[in-house]
Amino acid sequence: MKVKELIKLLQSVNPETDVFCTSEDPEVLDSNSGHKFRVFEVSAVEEVNGTKSRGDDGIATFKIGKSDHSEPHTIMEITCDI
Repeated sequence: MKVKELIKLLQSVNPETDVFCTSEDPEVLDSNSGHKFRVFEVSAVEEVNGTKSRGDDGIATFKIGKSDHSEPHTIMEITCDI
């Protein structure tokens, strides 16, 4: 998702509400908790230079730092301490 797409979506909701992110990903959930999803809150937003890639295991990764292949990206830091 691009920043302009996120802005458009956020403009369609009440600007006074809290923003939460959720994940149903089994790797994020504690399998013993019984919860169907995990809730996160946005704690910071910043632009950084970095390079997107996938490891040999197929997991997406992001290397922060300027290089010949890096591009600017917006990072949203999230926390589960809501």
